[in-house]
Amino acid sequence: MSRRRHKRISIMFVPDGSVEPYTIRMSIRTMRIIGVIAGILLLHIIIGGFAYYRWYETNERNAELVHANAQLLDDNKRVYKLSQDFEDLSLKYEKVLKALGVERVGGTTGSLKTAQYREPGALSLPSRSAYRENVERRKSRAFYTSSSFIVNRKNSGKDFTSNLPTLLPVEGYLTNQFAPEDWIHGKRHFGVDIAAKRGTTIRAAGDGIVIFAGWTATLGNLVILNHGDDIFSYYGHNSRLLVDERMYVRKGDPIAELGNSGQSSGPHLHFEIWKDGKPVDPRDFILALNPE
Repeated sequence: MSRRRHKRISIMFVPDGSVEPYTIRMSIRTMRIIGVIAGILLLHIIIGGFAYYRWYETNERNAELVHANAQLLDDNKRVYKLSQDFEDLSLKYEKVLKALGVERVGGTTGSLKTAQYREPGALSLPSRSAYRENVERRKSRAFYTSSSFIVNRKNSGKDFTSNLPTLLPVEGYLTNQFAPEDWIHGKRHFGVDIAAKRGTTIRAAGDGIVIFAGWTATLGNLVILNHGDDIFSYYGHNSRLLVDERMYVRKGDPIAELGNSGQSSGPHLHFEIWKDGKPVDPRDFILALNPE
């Protein structure tokens, strides 16, 4: 047994040249210890390499997540801003409908195009006799005379900013004036009426965005433009609409064709201008409506 304990292993190294060879002697026990240490070192290298790979992969994923979260935060900010803009637009839209006297039917949701509207107190149309009386009143006031025919003057509206509604929408006969307090038989008239041939092109009085293009019980096919600065223009009783909601139009662009839709006794344009939620006399904006 004592021989086995002292059993050694000799390793001889024979270098090239004239250098003497040398020998390393070590016991079996020492060889085992060296083998165990080498195995432990190799295991550490393998485990360390795998751990480093996992750490590197996790770090890359975390960097991607941080970038994705930053993009998501930016998207959320944009969505929030869009929602705020939409809410502001909805408030302005409801304000316009309220000023027009139109109430929405079927709740407050839904697209602007598919929503239905009615005007309070306008569900029952006037009788034929009322229409005849209206026609007679117009004839008695001699609206259809040469002196009441209005046309666009030279340079009319060119001295103002393009968004202001200073252009006469259509040339024709001025049949009704602005009378917001007391119109015939106590009826208020928030704009002017301009009679012309059915199908005559109606043009935008100023640059703006179409916020309404649809049907109302009283004004028939109606177009409403938002000119900014809380200024709106209304074009009613059209036979045909040439624009859609949310379109941007420039001063003089065709937006509709003249007609007598809604509660109308004959082809004419009902034209209104509203400022700060109140109707104003279109003559304050359009020079062609004022006498020379």
